[in-house]
Amino acid sequence: MVLAMYYSVIALVTTHLDVSNETRNTIWGFAAAVSLVFFYVGPLSTLVKVVKNKDSSSLNPPFSIMVFMNVVMWLSYGLAIKNPFIWVPETIGGALATTGLVLMMIFPR
Repeated sequence: MVLAMYYSVIALVTTHLDVSNETRNTIWGFAAAVSLVFFYVGPLSTLVKVVKNKDSSSLNPPFSIMVFMNVVMWLSYGLAIKNPFIWVPETIGGALATTGLVLMMIFPR
């Protein structure tokens, strides 16, 4: 619900303000990057629990591997086209995904 309102406000602002296409693209790029960072930071509390309890059973290995693979592909693409709205949040996601995978190796189920 919050995400829908977030994007609705951005849509209203970018369609009703007299802004250039470049500014509009920047606003949408920033909005998408912020959303993606929240997506990647979401499991951070779980990573803290894994370290605290020294138990990675709360992490899903197939999901973590797929997130890592997704990050690698999008990060590569973002760097190839030199788009910081793609590579910056993917770098954050990559660091967190790598942390999760490493924690699963350090603290096996």
